[in-house]
Amino acid sequence: MFFELQEILVFSFRLHVTLLKLRRVRWGIQKFLLTACVQD
Repeated sequence: MFFELQEILVFSFRLHVTLLKLRRVRWGIQKFLLTACVQD
């Protein structure tokens, strides 16, 4: 039981980290597109 709970915690933590990375990447892409549009 405790082992399963630990696996769930690890999984949710990895999912959270992945979402944060995706958000950062998406923000970087938006910033890049904005600067490209401004230069154009």
